[in-house]
Amino acid sequence: MRIFKRAAAVLLALVMMLSVAGCGQDIKWIAKKGENSVPVGVYIFFLDNAANQAKTKVPDSTVQVMKQEIDGIPAEEWIINEAKKGIEKILAADDWMKELGVEIDNADKNSAKVNADQYWEMMYKTTLEPLGVSSSSFFIGGDLQNLKLATIFEKIYDKGGEKEIPKADIEKEYLENYYNVSTITANLINPETQESLDTAAQAEIEKVMQDYEKQLKDGASFSEMKKTYEDKLAAAMASETPSADESGSETPPADVSSAPAVSADESSSDAAVSSDTATSDAADASSADSPSSAPAANTPDPMTLQTMLEFGESVDNQYDEVQATEDQTKLMNLKPGEVYYKRDIDMITIYVRNDTQKTKQAFYDDDNKRLSVMYKLRETEFNEELDKRAEAAEVEFNEAALKKYRPENPPVDQPSSTPEIPEATGDNPATNEESSEATGSDGEESGTEESEPDAPSDSDTE
Repeated sequence: MRIFKRAAAVLLALVMMLSVAGCGQDIKWIAKKGENSVPVGVYIFFLDNAANQAKTKVPDSTVQVMKQEIDGIPAEEWIINEAKKGIEKILAADDWMKELGVEIDNADKNSAKVNADQYWEMMYKTTLEPLGVSSSSFFIGGDLQNLKLATIFEKIYDKGGEKEIPKADIEKEYLENYYNVSTITANLINPETQESLDTAAQAEIEKVMQDYEKQLKDGASFSEMKKTYEDKLAAAMASETPSADESGSETPPADVSSAPAVSADESSSDAAVSSDTATSDAADASSADSPSSAPAANTPDPMTLQTMLEFGESVDNQYDEVQATEDQTKLMNLKPGEVYYKRDIDMITIYVRNDTQKTKQAFYDDDNKRLSVMYKLRETEFNEELDKRAEAAEVEFNEAALKKYRPENPPVDQPSSTPEIPEATGDNPATNEESSEATGSDGEESGTEESEPDAPSDSDTE
C-alpha cells in the first residue's frame, strides 16, 4: 500500500546508566496512556534517531555534540525531548484512530511487517539489537506508526472524508507538476554474456530504434506499434523449433525487430515495414552456410536479439524543478506527441510524451497516485494537527526507564557504518517514493501485547 521512507543516518551508540535504576523496577515500558503502552525499545530507537539528527544540527561539527546546543538548549536535552515527542505521537495516533473509528487493514499491516522484518534482518539487527531494540520495537517505531498515520490521513482527506480534497485541486497539481510518457527501450548488453554487444549488433538495434523514432514523429500510434510488435514476438516465440523448407534447410523465426508504421487513425497492423529496418536475412543465411563464420562472442542469437526491445507502459512522473535532471526537464517541456531519443552506453530509450489532459482521470483513479498528491497538498496541515495532539496528550512516562536509557556523547571524527534507519517520529504519513510506517495499535494497543521483549542489556539481568 505504501512505499516506506527511510532517512539516511549515522548510528550513535546509547549508554546504559546503571546507577539510577534499581533492581526490581519495571523498565520494559517507556510510556502509557490509558490501556496503551509503548515498549522501552521504541524509546531507545527514537533516542538513536534523534542523536543522528542532532549531529547534523549542531553548529560546529568538529566539537562533541553533547558540548553544544541546538535551538538554544543543551544537545542532550534536545535529543531526549525529540525521542519523547515521538513516543507521544504514537499514543496520540492511537487516540486519533479511536476518535475516527478506523482500524489498520490487516493485509496492509502484514505487508508492513514483512517489509520491516526484511530491513531488520538485512541491515539493522546487528547494530540495534545490542542496544536493546527488538525487531518488534523497530516495527512499532517505524512502519506501523506511519501506517497508522496514513490510515488517519486517508480517513480525513480522501473521498468522503471530513476534509476531502477536491478532485479539481488534485488534477491541477497533476497537470502542473507531472508528465506522462510511454517508452521503447533497447538493451545493448548481451543477456547471455552480460557484456556490451559488438558493433554490428548495436548498429542493427539502433537502426530499428531510429525507424521507430521516425514512425512516432510521423504520427504513428504507440499503442498500435506496441501491439504489432508483441503479437509478432509472441508468434515467433511460440515456435518451439524452426520450420524447414523443401530443401531441408531451416527457416529462422520471423523477424520482429521492426514494427510496421501505423498512423494514429489506422486500425490495421498490416502496413508495410520500413525498408530501413528490414534485417539482412540473405547475409545471415550466407554466413550460416560458412563454418568459419561463427557468431561473435557478444552477438546474441537472432531470437534473443529480437527480445531485447521492450515497449513500456504509460508512466506518470513527478517533476521537481529544483532536483530535476536534464532528461527530466526535457521530458517535462515536451508537447503531447513529441519524441525524445536517448542513447546511453548500455541502453537506447525512446520517450513519447502523452497528453496529461487525457491521463489525469486514470491518475486520479489510482489510489496510490492520488494519495501521493494529497499528501503533498495537506502534509503540513496534518503534521501540525498531529503535533498539537501529541503535545496535549497526557502521557505517563516511566521515570526509571528515562533515567536508565540516555544518549551517549558520540565521537566527533568517527564516521558511522550504520545504514539508513526509518523515520521514527511519524511526522510524514506518506513518504514516498516514498511512504508510511506505524506502530502498535490496530485501534487496540500500542504493540506491547504483540511485541517480543527488547533485548536486555547486561544490567537488565543483574
